[in-house]
Amino acid sequence: MQLSRLLERAGRYEAALRHAEQAMALVPARLDYRYRVGALLVQLGRFEEAIPLLQTVVQHWPGHDGAAYNLGRALIATGRTEAGQRYLARADSLQQLTERLLHARRRTELQPDDPDAWSTYARLLMEAGYLDQAYTALQTALTLAPGNLALLSNLATLQLAMGDTAGALKGLQLLVRADSGFAEGWFNLGVVYAMLGDSEAAREAWRRTLQLNPEHEAARAYLGRLQ
Repeated sequence: MQLSRLLERAGRYEAALRHAEQAMALVPARLDYRYRVGALLVQLGRFEEAIPLLQTVVQHWPGHDGAAYNLGRALIATGRTEAGQRYLARADSLQQLTERLLHARRRTELQPDDPDAWSTYARLLMEAGYLDQAYTALQTALTLAPGNLALLSNLATLQLAMGDTAGALKGLQLLVRADSGFAEGWFNLGVVYAMLGDSEAAREAWRRTLQLNPEHEAARAYLGRLQ
């Protein structure tokens, strides 16, 4: 793969592609190798061959701005303009998010004992789609600030995004029992109830949210949809 990069810098794209394909054949599970082959195929105008490789990368590596950009180019070149433009817009957004992630990670390196630094890093990782890494960062924040209600609420939201509905529900139920005045905990609990199809429980949770925080616009909007 390193030889492929050197060949590309020299403008020898066909040779670069052959070496990248050899690397991918040796370790087919590596997403960065799949991206490398896909990007070179786009460079050579072999768009149809590039699309399935880049789609795999985007699916499993949602924060990869280069994959989104090259997939957008390939889709537009093959006549799927609307879908391609969406990926190009996504690539631009991801590039900005990547810069924010780098700053957040640097902050955790400079302030490793600051739970807020880890919480911010976790939020950005979640936004980029790196859920496993976000979970690790959030656990670090909770180690530094055990019992922090906002962090526990964020953890439940992350569990929900990872498909652990039962874990999110249990965590939020414990959270509002520990502090019945935590409005955001009640709001997130309502979201979980709604996802589980329990409209009455969701309605009650969002009513509690508004009792505690009458300015909570999201709770008001969600509640309006149920009524």
